[in-house]
Order: sequence, then structure tokens, then C-alpha cells
Amino acid sequence: MNPGRLIFAGVLVYLLLINLLSNTIMRLICLFTSISIILFFTGCQTNSNTGNTTYETNDTMPEFRSMVKKEPVAVFSKPVKDELNDWKFTVSVFETKQTFKYLLEVKYKENFAKDTISIPNFGTPPTVVLQKGKTDMDCIIGFLDDKKAFREYKLVSCEGLNIKVSTLKNYFIGVYKTKK
Repeated sequence: MNPGRLIFAGVLVYLLLINLLSNTIMRLICLFTSISIILFFTGCQTNSNTGNTTYETNDTMPEFRSMVKKEPVAVFSKPVKDELNDWKFTVSVFETKQTFKYLLEVKYKENFAKDTISIPNFGTPPTVVLQKGKTDMDCIIGFLDDKKAFREYKLVSCEGLNIKVSTLKNYFIGVYKTKK
């Protein structure tokens, strides 16, 4: 139904009811009901002009890799101070079949942990970078954005015998509607 006709019909019903009702409270209830019905039906109208919009997406990169590297794409390693053993704190990042997902492997003394991380799609090939954190047993996992600027993402740290992976910052890539 055309919104203009619906509004006109709502106004006519409202005027008719106002003339029939003499009570002020009933008039207010009638007015509220009429406005609510009009707003409901005019709000339910669909946009018939969807052919003139496009969606800007970062679909220049494939969702899956054609070949997954066996060796790590980034490694951070520091020796652990110990008089008896030759232990290391090592963080390694490996590619997976999905282009923007990586496997994270952490080894600290005799402890071993695995996790996955997801890098945002900037429309360019993802580059994972590992940097030293505030202490010797901290590693910052980050990535290069579309302007090749380093973005902090996760922190891998070790305390006692515990390996901890925490999120430093969250990143989201928006999809925007633009006119042609």
C-alpha cells in the first residue's frame, strides 16, 4: 500500500473518531493509536531502489591459500635463564589453509601451547610480525596493515610455569554501503 494513502486514511479515521468521542482521554488514546499504526506501516516499507547501491568489501584476497608453508612465517625466541638446562621461550606462527588464520605455537621450558589467531583482511596479503614485549619473557604478536604500519594484537607472556596469551587490541573491518 502507498504510504501517502495510508497516512491520509489514518488522518481520516482520526478525525472521524475525534468527532465521535467527547472524552479527552479517549481522544489521546485514539491519537496515539492512529500515529502508532501509521508509523508501523510506513516503517515496514521496503527500499525498491536497491539496484543503485554497492557494497565495498575486501574481496581482493582469496579466502583460502593455494599452498600452505610448512615453516613458520614468524619466530621469536629468547633463551631462558637456567643453570642446568638449555631452555628457550619460543613463539612461532604458522600459516593455515585459511588466508587470514594462523596457528600459534608457544614453547616455554617444557610447556607447550597452541592457539589460533585471525588477522583482519585489509585487502592485502597478511604479514604477521613478532616483537619483544616489556620483559624478556613477553612477545607481542602483531601485523602490518594496508599502510605497512605495525598493529599490536596479542601478548604472549610467561610467569612461573604458565603460558598466557592475552588480547591487547581488537580490530574490525567494516563493510560500507556506497552509492554508484
